Amino acid sequence: GSRTGDVVEATVAYELRGRVWRQRFSARMLDETALRAELSASALQFETWLDRERGWFTARAVPESVS
Repeated sequence: GSRTGDVVEATVAYELRGRVWRQRFSARMLDETALRAELSASALQFETWLDRERGWFTARAVPESVS
């Protein structure tokens, strides 16, 4: 993999019963402020971190407001 600025490019390989699949992807690294903003833009709300390293988190749908 490689990193340019805040974008990481990598390949993940999956193996099952002797078969291998590779998936290439790009991901933008986000600080917590940017993460919360991206979630909000998708009608999601940050809930909590699941690990000490802050690599995994939970989010939930933002309830629609009733008029």
